[in-house]
Amino acid sequence: MYEQLMYEQLMYEQLMYEQLMYEQLMYEKLMYEQLMYEQLMYEQLMYEQLMYEQLMYEQLMYEQLMYEQLMYEKLMYEQLMYEQLMTVGV
Repeated sequence: MYEQLMYEQLMYEQLMYEQLMYEQLMYEKLMYEQLMYEQLMYEQLMYEQLMYEQLMYEQLMYEQLMYEQLMYEKLMYEQLMYEQLMTVGV
């Protein structure tokens, strides 16, 4: 009877230990998944920031190109006006 009681006690402790190990494993798994999720969100944020910066850079380059085009056209217009003035003045 005593041996049976000790055996049951041992089995109970073994079961509790396994339960504890299982819960610890599930907790670690949850923490790992949380970490992976946060890493993914961080990478997504960095990607979006990069895309935004690229878009802003392209916008800046476009505006620079348009400004240079405008300055070129202004120069060509002024040159044409000067040539007409010189032709008329002669």
